[in-house]
Amino acid sequence: MMMSEDAFKQVKLSENNIKEIAIANKTNPYTDVLPFHLNMGYPLVKYTGLLLRPHEFMLYATPAQVYKEKEKFMGYTGNSSGVSFRLTKGVWLRTGGSRGRPVREKVREFTKGDLIITNERIVFLAPANGFEIKIKKLLSCQPIATDALVLQAGNVTKNIYIERTEVLRYVYACTNASMSSAIKGYDLYEENENLKKAVTPEMEEEYEKAKAQVAKIHVPDLSKQSLGESLKKVLVYACVIFLIILFLRACNAQ
Repeated sequence: MMMSEDAFKQVKLSENNIKEIAIANKTNPYTDVLPFHLNMGYPLVKYTGLLLRPHEFMLYATPAQVYKEKEKFMGYTGNSSGVSFRLTKGVWLRTGGSRGRPVREKVREFTKGDLIITNERIVFLAPANGFEIKIKKLLSCQPIATDALVLQAGNVTKNIYIERTEVLRYVYACTNASMSSAIKGYDLYEENENLKKAVTPEMEEEYEKAKAQVAKIHVPDLSKQSLGESLKKVLVYACVIFLIILFLRACNAQ
């Protein structure tokens, strides 16, 4: 965080910083993390779907998904339909069939929504499975993968999935900043207000320059990449099947 203009002058964004900022901003329509990197304050959140309480502000907001892991029944393995024996004309004896062992598999059920982190609470807004956790009741925030983290509040556990690792990092950092302020007892709201008041015209000019650099970075769309990979697999399978058909026809012709 920026505590003085001298500290701001010392900030120099590397190419990797610019790329990280570009990915975080272009894959998340709600938050600009550039001010955070320039030590001008917390990320700039442009989310209007949550009514804030007095003395509350948003540190971060992003599209996210909540998921639950459940066991799903898939069927039976080792099925047996039984055997029939002829005893005499018109009389048969049939042994009973067996379903075998039940097969279950762990599956994840996802709910899409928006995750908002403020200095007082974490909110997930969605048509179903939405929730609100007060920061003071939050015990831990732990990443469990490059695209997922777990929130623990008492006996309540929430699994959060976020597609981009770059976005997940800010969710984790901002959540921990709110937790730290609650534990140590300092006012995050007042700190943020003081940081905004300390912004000078020079800082705003540097921000616009850095913003222009970020805008030049091309960020691939993961959903389009996934679709492209799926199409490639379909084409490969189709080619393999076509070759097998040609081979079988050649064998039959001989």
